Amino acid sequence: SLTLRGGYSPATWVFNPGANPTIIDGQNLYRGAELFSNIPNIRVAMSNITIQNGRALAPAFDPGAFGGGISVDGPAVTLTNMSFLNNQAIGANVGSADGGSAAGSALSIRSTNGTGVSILSGVTFSGNSSTGGTGATRGGYAFGAMFAFAAVVHIENAQFTSNTAQGGSSSGIGLSAG
Repeated sequence: SLTLRGGYSPATWVFNPGANPTIIDGQNLYRGAELFSNIPNIRVAMSNITIQNGRALAPAFDPGAFGGGISVDGPAVTLTNMSFLNNQAIGANVGSADGGSAAGSALSIRSTNGTGVSILSGVTFSGNSSTGGTGATRGGYAFGAMFAFAAVVHIENAQFTSNTAQGGSSSGIGLSAG
């Protein structure tokens, strides 16, 4: 397991998150963090960190985009006193099929190996956007600031403000072929 804790002074290592903000900035080009493990019952804990301007753009081999701020696949997470600001998930534009999906612009938890429950406490989601891609048969789905699939997530004292999700467009009939 791994713990990442922000808020320390770089000069003295005194803990004061208000005076010493810890920021992971994707510069609107990169995802903030990717957490992956195929080992059961691993936990990653993060606290007192702002993740901003992260971007998940669907790769060529998979039209779906997940977690512009953080993408989690495998470990359970404990996120405490975290902020997710202005992150993006952008599904691929596809010329011959369904548009790519965009899920969890700030945080995507796609699976948890083992029995771990993910815990979010004191987390703020603000200004994050998920945008589905265009497609020939139908537009891509868009799932808001947070997305959880095949995982149990407990959320307490969270704030969701000014987040958006917009499905992709299509000139097709809106039905998938498969």
